[in-house]
Amino acid sequence: MRTLNFDPRGILYVSLPFIGLLTFIVFWELIVLIFSPPDYLLPSFFAVAERIFTDRHALAAAAGVTGYEIVISFLAAGAAGVFGAASLHFWPRSGKILLPLLLFVQITPQIAIAPILLLWFGLGLLPKVVIAVMISFLPMLINSYIGFRSLDADVLELARSMHVGRWQLFTHFEFPAALPHMFTGAKIAMTYAVVGTVVAEFMSSNAGLGYVIMTANGLLDGALGLASLIVLSIEGLLLYILLSICERLLTPWQAAQRRGVMMNPG
Repeated sequence: MRTLNFDPRGILYVSLPFIGLLTFIVFWELIVLIFSPPDYLLPSFFAVAERIFTDRHALAAAAGVTGYEIVISFLAAGAAGVFGAASLHFWPRSGKILLPLLLFVQITPQIAIAPILLLWFGLGLLPKVVIAVMISFLPMLINSYIGFRSLDADVLELARSMHVGRWQLFTHFEFPAALPHMFTGAKIAMTYAVVGTVVAEFMSSNAGLGYVIMTANGLLDGALGLASLIVLSIEGLLLYILLSICERLLTPWQAAQRRGVMMNPG
């Protein structure tokens, strides 16, 4: 007969996020109780939670718009990052062309570019995707390039001894070896895509959670603004979790290595 073994450390590890969330809510309520700020500055957590429930349909529709824009921007940034990294890997001299352009894009404030894109493309999807991609693609490019260059020397020598072609070397050896690095860059790019999408909605949008936040601020509706912000955070967290699940499915050896390190920290 099998006995169930409860690991207190495992229970504590799972409980920590909920403890942190509960602490944050209590701290929030204490600030409201002690300082009594006006509702347009800081409403109580329960007022915001009630607003999420009462406006759930409108917030869900806005979250759908923002989520679609985030996913499109993330996929475009991922494709641009992997393609750019592969170009740098296959043709190192292309860095002399790409790197100055990348540096120019990154040091240029995207908020300053938004009005120009608005004049060029209007209020549609394209300017928001362009802004979000400009903010989020660089981590994907850097981590993908590091991953392509991370193939073990012994594996590289084995592939060469087998007379593997350049394209086969990339698809069968270098690309799989780069996947953990690519997912690291993808996680960073996902968070940047959320930020970039909301910034774009602030500047040039008539829909989405960013637009709702701006509208709520204009109406001094603090509960709606914070409700939209909480929904946006939940949406970003769910997308990040989905990306982590994809990482576990596509790089199972990486998850096994992490478990081994956690079980044997010494």
